[in-house]
Amino acid sequence: VSGAGIAISADGRRVAVLLGPGNDSRVWLSERDAPTRTELPGSLGAGAVTFAPDGRRLAVIVSGRRSTEVALEVHTLDGSPPRILSDTGMGN
Repeated sequence: VSGAGIAISADGRRVAVLLGPGNDSRVWLSERDAPTRTELPGSLGAGAVTFAPDGRRLAVIVSGRRSTEVALEVHTLDGSPPRILSDTGMGN
């Protein structure tokens, strides 16, 4: 299940939510049996999120400070750096 601001893994064990205003939003992750949530590193500016079918990766659309900057990133939940699949000029 996913929408622009929330995603639930297929097995229902994990939930990802976007929290924060506008380009300062970040992805926060929760486990079904854990009372706390943790920030997904590198998710500043997240605008939409969805889980991969295996529940171990997240696709995140990230916006830059200018409206023309958008990137599609894949984040693994093991803490490794995100992989950028598409970038319209962020960081240039």
